[in-house]
Amino acid sequence: MKKLKTILFLMSGLVTALSFSSCIGSNNNNNDIVHLSHTARANYYYQLTMTGGSYTGHIYRIYSNSYTAPDSIGVLSWNVNADMNDTTINIKLPVSKLAKYITNADDKAILSNTPDVTLTVQYRAPYTESQDLYNSRYYRFVNYLTSNTINTISKDTPIEVNLSTLSQTGKDADGKTIYFFSTNSPVVYYNSSFKEIIDIKDIKIGSNSYSLGDDGAHFEIIYTTSKK
Repeated sequence: MKKLKTILFLMSGLVTALSFSSCIGSNNNNNDIVHLSHTARANYYYQLTMTGGSYTGHIYRIYSNSYTAPDSIGVLSWNVNADMNDTTINIKLPVSKLAKYITNADDKAILSNTPDVTLTVQYRAPYTESQDLYNSRYYRFVNYLTSNTINTISKDTPIEVNLSTLSQTGKDADGKTIYFFSTNSPVVYYNSSFKEIIDIKDIKIGSNSYSLGDDGAHFEIIYTTSKK
């Protein structure tokens, strides 16, 4: 999915978040956008409920330069909860695999022994979708985080993974601050598989900080179709 289309999708979803259409598949004047009713949005969640559970997949580092091959970071696992009251994806992020990007030998060794940490992504069905994607049952969900950092400890050394998020944040239903990844990329579900893009800005090991986003790269998670 092209980044521009992704950005337009999230912008559209946020702008129309307070709107509501009672007609499933009702179109706007240019016939390109479908306004999703409550029933249609419930069906989005239902698709995930049928396949919710524990999965394994891979994480890659994708570079902005299309001539640079993606790095395969490693295998990860996640759990999908899907209903109208609990819509989360808990990703076991293999932080230790990021050690390949650390130049300091001591810090590399510390990070290499860091256990997986949980990244929790909240997702919501959109209020609008393109006609083509709606007809193809290609389900996209606006996602957000409740924290833009992930913290853990390795060898008594604090580890902090800073996620690259939009400068403008929002509020959830309880009034708590939420964050959107800087790519504005949604969770995508299609044909029993998932896809998610996460933006890691930098990682801090003790007092030393290492940038992971200055070269325009991002991290892409491919959720395989097979369960654990």
